Amino acid sequence: MDFIIGVDPGVSGGMAIYVRTKGLYLRKFTNEDEFVDLIGNLKGSGFAAIEHVPKYVGNEMRASHSFTLGYNMGFEVGVVKAMGIVVDLVRPQKWQGSIPGARGLRGPQRKRYLKEHAKKLYPGLKVTLATADALLILDYYTEGKYRT
Repeated sequence: MDFIIGVDPGVSGGMAIYVRTKGLYLRKFTNEDEFVDLIGNLKGSGFAAIEHVPKYVGNEMRASHSFTLGYNMGFEVGVVKAMGIVVDLVRPQKWQGSIPGARGLRGPQRKRYLKEHAKKLYPGLKVTLATADALLILDYYTEGKYRT
């Protein structure tokens, strides 16, 4: 396998990308064209783990935000599959379930906690709120194999 991608399809989502010849790096993307370019520049065979967002997230999220998350996830899955990359969708409960202390945290408190956890696991990377979830998704799938 030449690369592995972890994708957080949030409105300000990001990617964690491990490329065998280049190592591990993080990218925040801000629009669809940027996402297509990032995926299109990957060469060889690869795998993508994309967070499977729920249809509706109770009182935490407005319906318009849920729709945007679903749209982003669908777009990203479509692009990745169109490029011939194997995709696995992973629910937040699954990848977050292996993170001690994350259970029960909500909203900004949870996001900050996950960012700090990712920074501890990967002190050599510049982890941001936009890239932390993607990095932890990749870490979940690789069982920490690429930790710095």
